[in-house]
Amino acid sequence: VVHNGIATQSPTTTQRIDDARKALNLPADAFVFGTVARLDPVKDFPNMIAAFANTSDAILVVVGDGEERNRIEQATTEHGVTDRVRFAGQRNDVRDLLPAFDAYVNSSVTEGVSVTILEAMATGIPVIATRVGGTPEVVVDNETGLLVPARQPDALAQAMNRLIANRNEVQAMGTAGLARLESSFTLQRMVDQYMDAYGIDTAKRNLD
Repeated sequence: VVHNGIATQSPTTTQRIDDARKALNLPADAFVFGTVARLDPVKDFPNMIAAFANTSDAILVVVGDGEERNRIEQATTEHGVTDRVRFAGQRNDVRDLLPAFDAYVNSSVTEGVSVTILEAMATGIPVIATRVGGTPEVVVDNETGLLVPARQPDALAQAMNRLIANRNEVQAMGTAGLARLESSFTLQRMVDQYMDAYGIDTAKRNLD
């Protein structure tokens, strides 16, 4: 298996966090969950909203657009969280926005190796995700984030509340996730693995 890899980025500084929160009009002191995806049934956003409704003192930012948007907005109304869920729509500056999040959430019912999960790890934030597809190959449960069963909003809510209540764990998991990204899921590593598979000379491997 050759896993996806992404280009690393500059460290997440306090200034980058402030800038990202201002861009999304978020309070500086709020606990913010974020997710980035096409709004498609496979992402199971209604159960994410149901889980989020069982948290308190937090905001959820949904970045992306798609056919499920109306259904997801309806779910926020049904669960009484319209004032705590922000829809950012389709954006071309996702990497600049990720530092606004304290934790990244993925509720998919099926998944490959999600590039947005990798980008969250590169930003240094923990990942809460469903234990489906390739996600357990990337997210180390209780180390770089938390894995929960798919379609179980109670389990997802429990994971979200755990991080809200423990900022030290948020920091530790984010740091561990960044280290795992840098060791195992960089663009250079992906290129090296493809070149190994095709027997290409090592002298030609540097991306520069």
